[in-house]
Amino acid sequence: MNITISKIAFALTVETEMDFLNRLWKEVMDLEGYGIQVWNTVFGYLGEHEKEAKIFLARDKPFRAQMVLSIISKMTGFGEMQ
Repeated sequence: MNITISKIAFALTVETEMDFLNRLWKEVMDLEGYGIQVWNTVFGYLGEHEKEAKIFLARDKPFRAQMVLSIISKMTGFGEMQ
């Protein structure tokens, strides 16, 4: 019984994480003025930094753009990819 409940709880958690990541991807892709390399880099960074991802989602678009610039500046070698 406990194993079944644990499996159900795990499945719900995984689905919730996927929903969060899908929403995050949609919101990152919604940023104007950036290309796929920037979107992918920012999404990857935010996917690894959940607290910053939550802050990103809570902010309005102008503040998200500022956050993107901050994230890009943290990424070593990103300027070489453009």
